[in-house]
Amino acid sequence: MEQPEEIDLFYAILPLFRISKIVGLSPFTVYSGIKSRKLIHSVSTLAYSITVSLFIVIAQAAASYIDISQNLPTVLFITSFIYTSVSLTVIIIMPILGLIKMNSVSNIINELSEFDVLLWNDSNKRRRIYQTTRLTLVCELLIDMFLAIFILTLFNLSRAKDIFDILATNMHLFPNCIEHIVDLHVINLMFLLKQRFSEINNILFVPNDRIRVSKRSNCDKISPEMNLSAREVDRYQRLHSSLSNIVYLINSAFGFQILINVAAKLFVIIFHSLFAVVTIMKYDRGTYGSLLFNVASSSVLFMKIVHLVLLIMAVNAAENEVS
Repeated sequence: MEQPEEIDLFYAILPLFRISKIVGLSPFTVYSGIKSRKLIHSVSTLAYSITVSLFIVIAQAAASYIDISQNLPTVLFITSFIYTSVSLTVIIIMPILGLIKMNSVSNIINELSEFDVLLWNDSNKRRRIYQTTRLTLVCELLIDMFLAIFILTLFNLSRAKDIFDILATNMHLFPNCIEHIVDLHVINLMFLLKQRFSEINNILFVPNDRIRVSKRSNCDKISPEMNLSAREVDRYQRLHSSLSNIVYLINSAFGFQILINVAAKLFVIIFHSLFAVVTIMKYDRGTYGSLLFNVASSSVLFMKIVHLVLLIMAVNAAENEVS
């Protein structure tokens, strides 16, 4: 009887890793070592990431120029200028931060992979966990891709008369794509942390927060099946400490990116909220006043709010388990 294929952490995160690699956010390659797979840097992937990043920056700069060159009323011109400036800032900063912090990112994944082997001795249990993680991540990616295609199609149909507007609209896909990929990286990492801290906490603590350990075998406060030896408790405390170090790496690698992402989302939310208000007031927006554009604008607003809420919930859930 054939043994089931070994599934590791890389199996769970590969879908997001491959998407990130396409847009130049993951200058890594997966190396299959003797005992386990690891993320390593390579000259070819680094060169590809830099080339793609430069192309995206140039494309976004051209799209920004097209946007601010249009003959718009003063209010809409100012909001459009702010929107394009924010998009250009995101598209420049994110790849740079990714390159600066690429050692931290690879260390996070490699250490999590090694940590899982120490935490879950049962390979079948690890397999089930990784399959669930991969399925969740694939669903997130598919939903995001569907919404992105839907919104982009609406924007293109609403501005079909002007080829330059269509070009600018498609170029705006890049900063949103990069922003959402970083969101998914953070959300996924927070989910991984919550899962592992929860496992350790459930082993170490009973519901009333008393530690599951007794140095005396005749202790009547905690039932025998709830007891852990001092050696086992020390092992899980060291695992907890190791996981806390990974939290520090995540904060170092993604802290500023999260700040930029949240700020960019707030600007976009304000921008599309303003469009919604002027639509209700029947303010003349020219080509931006069509029904298709309004639906697309509302969809973007909804998507940004959902991503912002998911980020907050993911970070909060992980923080609760850590504390």
